Amino acid sequence: MIGRLISQVARDRSAPATIAGLTLAILLAACTAVGGRVVLTATPLPGAAVSPAASIDGPTPVESDTGAYSNVTALLDGVCYDFLSGLAGTTWAWASPDEVAAFYDAVAESEQCVGAVARGTADFDGQVLVGTVGAATGCDAAFRLLDVKDDSAAQVQRYVVELIVTPGCDYELLEPLILAVPAPPAGDTAELGVITP
Repeated sequence: MIGRLISQVARDRSAPATIAGLTLAILLAACTAVGGRVVLTATPLPGAAVSPAASIDGPTPVESDTGAYSNVTALLDGVCYDFLSGLAGTTWAWASPDEVAAFYDAVAESEQCVGAVARGTADFDGQVLVGTVGAATGCDAAFRLLDVKDDSAAQVQRYVVELIVTPGCDYELLEPLILAVPAPPAGDTAELGVITP
């Protein structure tokens, strides 16, 4: 396919291409292979009027903000949508590698995901992992850490996060989050408190 494109351009190098009202010529000299992929660079014709780049209207994407705590959500990479959707609205805490392994075992035993799911590892030296999966309808979603509450009477360290959703789309979104937080004192637990729209 790329060979046909290059061949077609080589036959008629002088034919400009019009993209969004901007006259461009694809220069063969700018077509290079980089790391096994082809990179095409479009250069305006000399003397061509170049208009400013058009802005793309649409919702502003949101990004997770976990404050000073490490976001280790990558542990869920490869876990399929079907399994994660079953976790929507729940929270959990993992205090050891065995608990993470038990999670991956549950994913495999569910047979909801096609093929084996890659198993990640986490550092539990002085920390525990707290997680959740948020479900929403919108264009984009992300978690933001709002507060850390130490309820010594209940022996709970609660990390309060809010699910921020960009409205305007009908996409069914799943937003997982796993935070690495300091291990609580002996006898205390760490948990997530989740605020949803």
